Amino acid sequence: MLSKNLFDIDMNVGFSLQPNRSEYFVHNILIVADCACHESGQFLMTASSQGYFKSPYRWLLLHYEGGNCGAVDRLDIPLNSDVVIANKAIDRFIFIEAYKISEHSEIIFSTRGEWQNARTDLNNLNSSLITEIKRAGNSGREFGVMDDYRDTKIMSRRRRNFRKHTLTMANVITDSNNTRQHLDDRLFLHQDSITKMSYMVVKICFEMLNATERLLFTHTWGYRDKNGNWQGIVDHLLKKEADLGTLTIFTQERMMVIDYIAMVGSTAVRFVFREPPLALLQNIFTLPFTGAVWIAIVVCVLSCALFLYIASKWEATVAMHPMQLNGSWADVLILIIGAVLQQGCTLEPRYAAGRCVTLLLFVALTILYSAYCANIVVLLRAPSSSVRSLPDLLNSPLKLGASDFEYNRYFFKKLNDPIRKAIYDKKIAPKGKKPNFYNMKDGVEKIRKGLFAFHMELNPGYRLIQETYQEDEKCDLVEIDYINEIDPWVPGQKRSPYKDLFKINFIKIRETGIQASIHHRLHVGKPRCSGSISTFSSVGFTDMYPAIITTLYGMLLAPAVLVLEIMYKKLDNVTVRFLREYIRNEWSPTTLHYDLCWEKETQIHLSRTLMEDGVQVSSSLKKHSKQHDHVLLFLTDLNCAGGENAFNDTDLLRFPYHWLALYDANSEINENIYDKLSDLPLLVDSDFVLAERKGDIFTLTELHKPSPNGTTLSNPKGVYNGTLVDVRPRRELFWRRKDIMGHILTMSNVIQNSNSTKYHLPREDRLELKYDAMTKLCWSHIRTTFSVLNATPRYIFSYRWGYIKDGQWSGMINDLRIGKADIGTNCLANAERTKVIVFADCISRFELKFAFRQPLLSSTSNVFALPFSLSVWVAIIVSLVISTGTIYLATKWETRRLSQDPSQLDGTVIDALLLTLSALSQQGCSKEPKGLSGRIMLWVVFTNLMSLYAAYSANIVVLLQAPAPEIRNPKELLESGMTLSANDADYSRFIFKLFNDSGRGGYYKKIVPSKGPPHFYSNDEGVKRIREGFFAYHGDIDTIRRRVEETFYENEKCDLREVDYMKSRYPLVPIRKDSPYLELLKVALVILLSTISKVQAKIDQSHFGVTLSRDFQLTLII
Repeated sequence: MLSKNLFDIDMNVGFSLQPNRSEYFVHNILIVADCACHESGQFLMTASSQGYFKSPYRWLLLHYEGGNCGAVDRLDIPLNSDVVIANKAIDRFIFIEAYKISEHSEIIFSTRGEWQNARTDLNNLNSSLITEIKRAGNSGREFGVMDDYRDTKIMSRRRRNFRKHTLTMANVITDSNNTRQHLDDRLFLHQDSITKMSYMVVKICFEMLNATERLLFTHTWGYRDKNGNWQGIVDHLLKKEADLGTLTIFTQERMMVIDYIAMVGSTAVRFVFREPPLALLQNIFTLPFTGAVWIAIVVCVLSCALFLYIASKWEATVAMHPMQLNGSWADVLILIIGAVLQQGCTLEPRYAAGRCVTLLLFVALTILYSAYCANIVVLLRAPSSSVRSLPDLLNSPLKLGASDFEYNRYFFKKLNDPIRKAIYDKKIAPKGKKPNFYNMKDGVEKIRKGLFAFHMELNPGYRLIQETYQEDEKCDLVEIDYINEIDPWVPGQKRSPYKDLFKINFIKIRETGIQASIHHRLHVGKPRCSGSISTFSSVGFTDMYPAIITTLYGMLLAPAVLVLEIMYKKLDNVTVRFLREYIRNEWSPTTLHYDLCWEKETQIHLSRTLMEDGVQVSSSLKKHSKQHDHVLLFLTDLNCAGGENAFNDTDLLRFPYHWLALYDANSEINENIYDKLSDLPLLVDSDFVLAERKGDIFTLTELHKPSPNGTTLSNPKGVYNGTLVDVRPRRELFWRRKDIMGHILTMSNVIQNSNSTKYHLPREDRLELKYDAMTKLCWSHIRTTFSVLNATPRYIFSYRWGYIKDGQWSGMINDLRIGKADIGTNCLANAERTKVIVFADCISRFELKFAFRQPLLSSTSNVFALPFSLSVWVAIIVSLVISTGTIYLATKWETRRLSQDPSQLDGTVIDALLLTLSALSQQGCSKEPKGLSGRIMLWVVFTNLMSLYAAYSANIVVLLQAPAPEIRNPKELLESGMTLSANDADYSRFIFKLFNDSGRGGYYKKIVPSKGPPHFYSNDEGVKRIREGFFAYHGDIDTIRRRVEETFYENEKCDLREVDYMKSRYPLVPIRKDSPYLELLKVALVILLSTISKVQAKIDQSHFGVTLSRDFQLTLII
């Protein structure tokens, strides 16, 4: 009856559990058991042990009064089971759901619904059962009514309260045990980040289920060992010690033993590296131009080379020049290489055709070179985008490594496709070497240094990069996926009763945005690059690898070329090559004079060789004009008979001539050559070099004497052994000869003011500075100069600077001329003196000027004529004439019409003129007009003249105290009418005779008048007369200023003026003309002025005090 009724509603009926039935249809099976049946309890226990009460099986247990359903408490009815107990009442069935949260927990009952019979007399079991089976439809209403008490038909909603049941999560810790205390406090996020992300989501899921969490910790996700046993999370899930675990990557082996519940977070494990520079993978020196451009450049250069060859060939037939292309391919090649490399060439075409081609070639190559360099600069720092896949990574020069986690070791060994296997075998764990597994910190640091790819979990790796990298180091990060797996999921027990609840709650967490929020808080994406950041990095060896390889090839080729050159040079004369190298090393000599006993062919070969370098050659020892003496090099061979005769003219041994004496040490002709050379006057300014030959080696020695009677000193200059090596510490002669070893140098000091200078000058005690201050200053400077030269200072005195009279020189100049002194006190240079002495720099620029007080205007002009200009005076005179005429006409009319009065004008011109002059002089007059017209005219005249008189008087008051127009030059001073005088020194009698121009020619006549005594005074007397006024005194302006500062009142200093009679001609240091120390003294003085300026300023300050002029102080500072 039951089967028939069920068949009517298209339901199949079976009378066994059918264990071999496919699981795909299990969810359609409803198992019905009657507890009243015999051995029903045993049946239920057997079905429970075989797992038939678990999802997706559904049960309906019929329970009647007297039935035995007490075995339900012992059944394994998990949370996801669908077990309904139908309790039979009188006329209805009450449906009770039964389930357990866990196997050993108490059973939970809940009323599912109730069925009531439609007819009270119907008590048919089979009809009631059919109605329960058809409870989802409406066809059963003919038998009874079903009331469903469930809030929702969705089982997961009805059973989501776990009533504080304990759920366990297994967490993987790989970085630090601190993770146990910091799972959800966002501290140490770079440690076990995936574990913390998994825990924070699972914790919320447990809270949603009202479950109590329990945590387990392990150090691995779970892999099979050698015995086939699982470890880590998988082992805990298999042993049902944990319900959920940390996010785990999918593998086929794991899917067979565990279930993957949901994806609660995203992470990835990939290779991360910085893009390698382009120079590492390609030759950047060929990249700036395309192949077509390179071909065009080669064609252009070859075309220019061919045209230059033709042009130089033609030029060689016209004329030759040392700097001209000689028509050979070698010269053209050198020019082309110089143009391409932007180095230029000493050889060049001489005519228009070749020069035009050369110009176009250089311009074109310069533009190309600029473009090439600009591209090279960009390419040196350009990254390469050629590494984007695993084959690229395998074939790249990058070193590979992986984070030291078990999953990396597992997957690198498990993935066996050719590319991945080659990456592991060749770059991760090469045979015979330690595998490249590093901790996260070391791996990220290796990424930062570059040329290293690190396989790591992205989230903690990027967090560490974000914290430790510079901004520019984040710009070129690249990822490559090695494992190629989907994001990991949370693992759970296989066929866990909580699986559906976990899935549903994880979906809710994701859909509500909680999962995204947790992910945002814990996850660190790929660091962003700030495009505005740019840093400098030096060019490394890798960038310059092609250039270095080219250099190495050149270095390998160089010895071969050197051997060829040596074989060729062996054919050349050693001495000739030595002379050419010597002249090149000397720079300055461009003319060679020699008188040799060599063979004619050798002399011709020498001339041709040197002329190729632009050196002029002469076979005579005669000197040229003095303008060319500094370029002369005299050559003599001491092994030649009479070679010493070249030294007969001892003047040629002195500056500025250069000498090179050849001597073969193996020869027995001149065994005592050094003794003979020591007798020569090779003074300190001589440039004499002895080249002593031993085989093919020349040893160069300089010879000189620090003093005329001193010992000849020898200093090594260099060695020639195929190449000239200059061993001189410095090339300048001064620095090699500045130590004259205590030789006495004498200075002639000029005394003009007081003989006490002889006492104070050598002591430099700064006493009586008003006497011969310039002489004392010069001595201080020259003594410092002597100390620079390590000379012994000596001094003499003279009372005159030195002038020529009747062909004889006097004073200091004569001391220098006859050799009594080497140097003297500053003096003025003129044409006569330059014939007998040499002048060096000015060591102290004292000034000789006229000093005077600006005269009053009344002393130089008629102040009574100055108030009005000439036009005003003319206007006044015209006005007086008109006024006189008008008054005359008025008084003339009055005498005819009016009666005569004693005080009345009589009508004559004399009376009218008298009245006008009275008004002009503001004195009035006893006579006056009587008529109205005459009196009006008189009032106008008196009023106008009174105004003019007031203005005139005011101007007179001002002009009486006004200074005369400023005197700016010697001509105005000469025409000023002031008394002119000069310091009573012999130079004053000399300098005023030097100038005969219109502005200065009359000074000598006014200072030395034909009648009366000459106007020469001492400094004290001269300054005293300046103070009295209308007096100009010529002398050392600094001495005058010092005396003015001492004697003048402040108001008397206001109108002091100076006029430069000498026009800034400064005195110079005189030196003996033929002195061998001339150049040394000149250079020492330059050093004193340029590099010891502070010493000079201190000396000047000590002698001049604080009254130096501003120009003079600036000069000293400079």
